[in-house]
Amino acid sequence: MSDHFKHVRGSFSIYVGGRDDDNVRFVLAFFGEDPAKVVEAFWQEHRGDFTVVQVFGYGAVPRRELCSQESLVGALRTVSIERGSMIELKWKQLCEQMNVAWPKRLAA
Repeated sequence: MSDHFKHVRGSFSIYVGGRDDDNVRFVLAFFGEDPAKVVEAFWQEHRGDFTVVQVFGYGAVPRRELCSQESLVGALRTVSIERGSMIELKWKQLCEQMNVAWPKRLAA
């Protein structure tokens, strides 16, 4: 069963060299997710002979099961979050769940 990557979206082209191994799959991850966990989850849900390319989107809260403390701390160093927003609340909840301190730069 696919929990993290169950939908396929296609509306762009990728130009490849024409080799047999040019079969590519793009995986959308959210800023703050751990790249290794994202790829691992993708391979657990999908089988095939292709290259996986991670694309990181900004704006959504990272998924807990695809985060590590390190990836979350790294994201918190640069993320911009509107104070008092629902997104801020979700980020704070994720930090609490993962035992990551809310950064002072975002607390002002």
